[in-house]
Amino acid sequence: MIYSVSIGLVLAALGTVAFGIPMALAGFIAGLAINQSQDTDEIRKAILPFRDLFAVLFFVVIGSLIPPDELSNSWPFALLVLTMMIVLKTIPTALLAKLGKLKVRPLQFGVGISQIGEFSFVLGSIAFAENAITVSQYTGVLVAVVLSIVFSTILVRKVGNS
Repeated sequence: MIYSVSIGLVLAALGTVAFGIPMALAGFIAGLAINQSQDTDEIRKAILPFRDLFAVLFFVVIGSLIPPDELSNSWPFALLVLTMMIVLKTIPTALLAKLGKLKVRPLQFGVGISQIGEFSFVLGSIAFAENAITVSQYTGVLVAVVLSIVFSTILVRKVGNS
């Protein structure tokens, strides 16, 4: 297990130094590499007690990346991203689940599967590092990621209980 985690950390460092890719993307790729390891189940069991700590750290890191003076400028872009998520992900997923006659609650399934996840944070970081988006847009992406994760968790429970 220590071997697998070490390989993941080395891959992340090499990716950052050798290929010039951002640390967020290198860490994501390292996580994928560890996931393909034979020790995946053992690693998951070992880090399970730290899951809540990692969740808190994730939100603290995202919160520390959001410049407070940009919050007022970023809301329109964050709302655009969230609207696109609802229109382009949640509704079609729910409709396809209903049409496919899946044995799930279609709306609950659509909400649960369509949250903007951590990979959007990685893509936003890369886009910002490459000057493809402005500070305001990057902040909007971060706000949308946080709101999506928080509200989708709440909505999945609410929709599931109705």
